[in-house]
Amino acid sequence: MKNHSIKIVTICLLIGLTGCASTSDVDTLKSDISALKADLASTDQTAKNALASVEEANASAQRAESSANDAAAAANAAEQASIATSEKLDRLFKRSMMK
Repeated sequence: MKNHSIKIVTICLLIGLTGCASTSDVDTLKSDISALKADLASTDQTAKNALASVEEANASAQRAESSANDAAAAANAAEQASIATSEKLDRLFKRSMMK
């Protein structure tokens, strides 16, 4: 890509200094421009693919976070049930000891 830019600048300087360009200079310039357009299209597609990958990774991260939140909520509920059961067993034991 850098070589294409150098060629284009060189041809533009040649045109500017001589005042005219040969057919081969114009053809070379057209060829360089076509190559740059192809590079641009390829770069654009690569950027679109990268954006799609980022969006998919973001969606996966959100699903993972949701699953983690659900697991934390289930763990909290289990802990509360365990505490309630333990307290109930303590009360039953104390009642049986009082009799």
